[in-house]
Amino acid sequence: MNTVTLSGSAHYIGRKVGMLSREPMRRRLIAQLGGEEAWPDLLALHADRCHAYRDLLLSFAPSWLDEAEGMAEGAGVPVEALLLINSASAELKPPAPDNCTAYMALGSASGSGANLFHKNRDNRPDTQLFFARHIEGHYRTLGGIEVGGLGLAQAVNEHGLAGANNTGSPLAQAFADVGFDDRQILRMVAERGKTCDDALRLCEEMAAAGVARGDAGRYGMIFLFADPSRGLVVEMTDRDVWHEFHDDGLVIRSNHFRLEGAVSATGPLEPNSTTLQRYARAEDLLGPRAGHLQPDDFLAAGRDTAGHPASLCNPSTVSIVTHQLSPEAGCRMSWVCNGYPLAAPTREWSHSEVATPVEYVDGTSWVSPPVRA
Repeated sequence: MNTVTLSGSAHYIGRKVGMLSREPMRRRLIAQLGGEEAWPDLLALHADRCHAYRDLLLSFAPSWLDEAEGMAEGAGVPVEALLLINSASAELKPPAPDNCTAYMALGSASGSGANLFHKNRDNRPDTQLFFARHIEGHYRTLGGIEVGGLGLAQAVNEHGLAGANNTGSPLAQAFADVGFDDRQILRMVAERGKTCDDALRLCEEMAAAGVARGDAGRYGMIFLFADPSRGLVVEMTDRDVWHEFHDDGLVIRSNHFRLEGAVSATGPLEPNSTTLQRYARAEDLLGPRAGHLQPDDFLAAGRDTAGHPASLCNPSTVSIVTHQLSPEAGCRMSWVCNGYPLAAPTREWSHSEVATPVEYVDGTSWVSPPVRA
């Protein structure tokens, strides 16, 4: 098995990822920005946005800018194209599907002797990468993201802090136009936090600085976090953060706010939303197993197709992952299915692994959801 170790400077890691994922990255850019011949005019049209996002990175995450420049160099694409897709306004992004379902079993709700954490990612069918990454000066992370992305869609770090981001409720008031989206906030937490307390602090800092931005600027953000001791739910807009700590129990989130206070910031659900159905189905599957839940139960729920297409595993599900957050660092484990859960294999992944199989970085491990008729 060929592996790659993504450890060192941000530019070095970005260049490695760009070289390995060159073809799927170019395919994504063409799908989102049009043919390469159109890029110069499009990038000139959005130059102000790219500059604003560059300034944001320099102020809050300068290593990410180094990484983006390395990624662009490795893939042979303009760095401005990567900055644009990572800061994209609504008109440059196809409408996202209902985004994601996540759940965690804490304390006595887990039957494994450790807190369990899971995410189903629903997204556009861009090639998904999954890798261990250790940028100098930050914590080592294990997580996944669409090719070319600077954030993380699910993550766990070397301290056993796991996180998942879900698109939240539609908002009564839109977000700022340029800022860090939920994937980028999740990465910031994973690289800088050790515990759920750190996760809350970092989310609150982003909101206080006015640099948080939900999907397309129109949706809230939902985060689940867990460390080996407890769990945390965060629901937030660009300026407000609501939270709830959990020491014990089964906690589920899909795509609607549930915390008191957060609900008042939302508008009506989209007419085609499946968030309520997926939430109820996860409760039905996992609730009766509380106290006995194992990683296999979480993975099985992630593959459930009851009520299809308004199901946990649906035509937009691009990956699932389960983490076991044992108190002993050497026993922590993840189960990674990088692709449509009914077709992609599941890899057992120890958190002590520092190298990543090349196929998880070049995109060839990813199995696309079936094409919808």
